[in-house]
Amino acid sequence: MPEQSVLGIVAALGPLWPLVLLDAVGVSLLSVSFPYVVQNAFARNHADLDPNIIQCDVTPTAAYCENAVMDINAWKTSMSYIGFIIKFFLAPTLGVLSDSVGRRPVFVTCCMMQLLPFTAILLHTNCGLSIYCALLSSIASDLPLLGLMLAYSADRMEDPESRMVGFGLIVASSHANGLVTMSLSSAFSPKTGTNLGCAVLCLNVAYITLLLPESLPKERRRPLQKSLMWPTSSLRILLRNRFLTCLSICLLLSGLVDSAENFFGPPFCQKFLGMDKTQFTEVAIVGKASLLFWSSLGIQALHRWCGDVGTLALAQIC
Repeated sequence: MPEQSVLGIVAALGPLWPLVLLDAVGVSLLSVSFPYVVQNAFARNHADLDPNIIQCDVTPTAAYCENAVMDINAWKTSMSYIGFIIKFFLAPTLGVLSDSVGRRPVFVTCCMMQLLPFTAILLHTNCGLSIYCALLSSIASDLPLLGLMLAYSADRMEDPESRMVGFGLIVASSHANGLVTMSLSSAFSPKTGTNLGCAVLCLNVAYITLLLPESLPKERRRPLQKSLMWPTSSLRILLRNRFLTCLSICLLLSGLVDSAENFFGPPFCQKFLGMDKTQFTEVAIVGKASLLFWSSLGIQALHRWCGDVGTLALAQIC
């Protein structure tokens, strides 16, 4: 594709770039900082020590830190089931609603709900709110916003090929911003990194609420189709042909592996590998760099060599 076309796609996605940047920075800061805030909170149940002395990010092999890992895994397992149910049932509903009333009202409503977990985390790290309140409120962060973001970008580009390039640019940009943020996050303590991450994500909510324009004109909106708001009805499109079915299976398996890595990766590195926060951040940086490579260059080259079927086959194997 000519360079001018790429620049045109970047310009068409203009309102999305602040959202992508702020989301990537905030999520990256939380991903390498908040797990240690949680572990320190649970470790207090296994040690009769001053809470300020417990620093599992520095002493991951301490007995009370290792014991806290099992508590964390039990909580995260339960929360993962709840998150799956929320995404499974709400994703079709949010999609149908956004096609009917526009992207912006649905976007704003979901983002306002996400202020609850960010506020609870800030209150825990700074005011002593129970960690259980912060974890329970994180249910609101499971709202499926990625689909809305991709629908928003599709609204601004009518050409299917441009849409695919736009999706790729969004994903690659998100990973690049996350990589830079993770590279700098090792300088922050878990508390500072968590506070900064929540503050950036709150700023992202403010941008979406106050400045993000509507992308779906009224003449392109559809009447509300209540029958498609149920997963069993709206997901039938995935079974229309073999390619969509295989792609859905790949995305499902990829999401399952990604969720498992996010949930159990930090505790595993702490308990069984004895990694402190700096070492875990280095591992996360390598993983983010790999994602950036595959999303920006690797998938395109692999598709050119192997085609659709070969790419899907390798995705399933890996």
